[in-house]
Amino acid sequence: MKGSRPAQAVLTAGNDLSKTEETLATIDAMVDGLNDHDIDNMGRFFHPDFRWIGNAGCGFKQGLKEFQDGWQRPFQAAFSDKVCIDEARVTQGEWCAAFGRQEAVHSGEFMGIEPTGRRVEIRYMDFWKVENGKIADNWVMVDFPYIMRQLGADPFQGEGWEKFDSGAMPVQSHTDRTSPCRNRQMQESFSGRVHWLAAASRRDVVVRSGWVAVVVGSLLAIINHGNAILAGQLDMERVLKIGLTYLVPYAVATWSAVQTSLAAEADAPD
Repeated sequence: MKGSRPAQAVLTAGNDLSKTEETLATIDAMVDGLNDHDIDNMGRFFHPDFRWIGNAGCGFKQGLKEFQDGWQRPFQAAFSDKVCIDEARVTQGEWCAAFGRQEAVHSGEFMGIEPTGRRVEIRYMDFWKVENGKIADNWVMVDFPYIMRQLGADPFQGEGWEKFDSGAMPVQSHTDRTSPCRNRQMQESFSGRVHWLAAASRRDVVVRSGWVAVVVGSLLAIINHGNAILAGQLDMERVLKIGLTYLVPYAVATWSAVQTSLAAEADAPD
């Protein structure tokens, strides 16, 4: 309502400004623990009954165990090779606020999306309340819709207000700040290889390529080595050649299936 003057910053009213260094040391150590993927030992940084208060889709975790089992483990299962980078922090007394990103590979199911092998950026904001050297409360915003869009799913179905924007949100990688162009090429190359291998490992691709290898490989083996097989003349060299007779059609069938799948993805509307 216009003209309202509700009380502001109630939670920080009793902030002990002498605790700034202690708070910052706790957050530094905790982020190192996250980057070590040390889920089992996070009790070093959090009170056992601390609260993790997330946005919609992330949830509200009451206590350390619920945080570990209901956030950290599912998150680690969905995104591997993960690194956390706080891009900015402001620390005052018992409070610390940060925003940043995690860079990871989508290697498990996430929001109903099967693993794609794509490398993604996960944007977040954190507000921590630290008491006696451990985190008592953690307010969190993780940009799940942004992750989903990188995986080819738009939760807003084209109705997001980005349609009013003049430009896209900048994306920065931590791995090579001095050469962003080269770093972008390296990231895209790595992501492309992981995505290709993930597609080649899909069950439908493996089964289809396996049948092609059995049928085509058997025909070629009979044509090229049938007499030797019947005569029992199977030295190591011939066995290796027969093995290649099966391997080549499997590789060709897999390559064809994956390229067709990737082309379909590229042609699909955003």
